[in-house]
Amino acid sequence: VAHEVGHTLGLMHNQIASTAHTVAQMREIVARQGLTWNLHWAVWAIFLKAAVVTTVALLLSCIASSTLFTIVITFCITIIGHGHAMIREFILQPNLGSTATRIATFLLAAICPDLAQFDVVDSVANGEIVPWTAVYEMTGIAALYMTVYLFVTHLVFVEKEL
Repeated sequence: VAHEVGHTLGLMHNQIASTAHTVAQMREIVARQGLTWNLHWAVWAIFLKAAVVTTVALLLSCIASSTLFTIVITFCITIIGHGHAMIREFILQPNLGSTATRIATFLLAAICPDLAQFDVVDSVANGEIVPWTAVYEMTGIAALYMTVYLFVTHLVFVEKEL
């Protein structure tokens, strides 16, 4: 009987140790993926992306007279902005077809913002740390895009008759 009691106590001790280890692991996961600066940087990245897309929509709304046109073209530019890396790869191909295709692709890449720069949400959800340099780069690139788009918007809007 004493042997069985000792064996049962040993099993209970192992279960408690296993449970304590599991609780410690869960606390580590929650601490890593809970309310941290990384989560704030992910929200900041989403805000910056939305601000850039908004300035593009503002520019288009000054050029176009149709709201539907502005919405559709802004949506298209947003989709193209997420595939900006593929456009760059296509431009840099040495055996690219014609010069007109190269120029058109280059203009598309120059006009559309590179929205993939602001995709840090997946990294944050996986518990990876967002470096400060990435935050500074995102903020600077967004400020540059917004400044250029707002400047062009201003130039277009000044010439409009109301």
